[in-house]
Amino acid sequence: VGTMIYNGDNWPAIYRDHLFTHNLHGHQLNHQHMVRTGSGYETFHAGYDLLHSSAPDYIPVDLQTGPDGAVYVIDWTDTQHCHNPDDEKWDRSNGRIYRISWKETYKPVKVDLGKVSDVELVKLQANRNDWHVRNSRRLMMERAAAGRLDKDLPPHSIAQLLGSDSLEVLWTLHATKGIHDATLGDSLSHPDDIVRSWAIQLSTEEAGKTKLSNETLLKLAQADPSPTVRLALASALPNLDAKTVWEVASALAMHGEDKDDRFLPKMIWFGLARVIEQDWARGLALAEKTPMPSLADSIRWFAGKSAEGRDALVKTLKTPRDLKLLAFSLKDEAKVEMPKAWPELRNRGIPAPKEGGRNAPVTDELSALFGDQTVLSEMRTLLADTTKPLPQRRAAFDLLKRTGDAESTPIFAKLLDEPAFTTAVIP
Repeated sequence: VGTMIYNGDNWPAIYRDHLFTHNLHGHQLNHQHMVRTGSGYETFHAGYDLLHSSAPDYIPVDLQTGPDGAVYVIDWTDTQHCHNPDDEKWDRSNGRIYRISWKETYKPVKVDLGKVSDVELVKLQANRNDWHVRNSRRLMMERAAAGRLDKDLPPHSIAQLLGSDSLEVLWTLHATKGIHDATLGDSLSHPDDIVRSWAIQLSTEEAGKTKLSNETLLKLAQADPSPTVRLALASALPNLDAKTVWEVASALAMHGEDKDDRFLPKMIWFGLARVIEQDWARGLALAEKTPMPSLADSIRWFAGKSAEGRDALVKTLKTPRDLKLLAFSLKDEAKVEMPKAWPELRNRGIPAPKEGGRNAPVTDELSALFGDQTVLSEMRTLLADTTKPLPQRRAAFDLLKRTGDAESTPIFAKLLDEPAFTTAVIP
């Protein structure tokens, strides 16, 4: 419960940039370090744990760094942990606040940043304690929004005062509406990919008002070596126009090194989904080319959920996996219109390792959903034949029931005499 990345100036250096969160049942503070993995992070136990309580009523719920660099924790004093529906068992009359500090370097401070000048607020962006950084930036944002920020504090002065082209400069300029094209250009060529990704995020966060050209976004999608930058581009897709979405998403989809990334294939799909119905052929062509199997699966699955998409999809089906994806997209349907190209595909068949050609179960399932009377008749015959294996008859029953096949009613009635079917038939 509660999450903090320690960026204060009181604790020892081994804790800086590490993640801390409360372990309710362990009555302790978990200490994790983060390792960049693809476009995201993995977290691991970092050792050097610094807080464990033997008191069963220590139930911590939040933590954050203070202006003195120490960490402040709140808890409630109770032996109830969580998810108890009986309100009467909760003691809401008490709770505690703790300060966790490193004695050798701890110094109390008294701070009122509201009385600090704009120039001093800018200088605080370089403070080692992130509490001062964040709160001074918030105050600058509020003053800028109210028109009270020092008019003699142009963007270049902010950069000069901080003495670098760091992420803090970019965030401060954004908060004070001081970002301009030159700033973004410098940030997009910054050697730190985190700075580049934030430049993309800040310049595309308003739908239809991106500060970057289509050409710039496409070039980044094609050539930037960082998966973090590519994640920022994928995250921007919902705010871009359809033409740019197609171009940027298609470029991102060609990065085979991202095929197993935890986020990128999904984020590319989420951005592409809103425009793909405009051009099914283009989308399915992308599914053919992309080296990201999960992205290709998402495109084909989505195509299977609409009549127009199915018509385009059936023309491209080549493998048993393609058939299964189409069936999966229709798993909640009882009847749908038959795609125009389906009869030809059914007659031609798609070879499968064990279930070759026309009579493959998935093919029969789809044909039945499409109202193919030949298959429905075959299923009735199979169901009525008591010499056939029970699993095959079960599958035939499930399919006929699913499609609401009225001609199966007399067969269903006879199944009432078979114990293996009775409880399935009665409903």
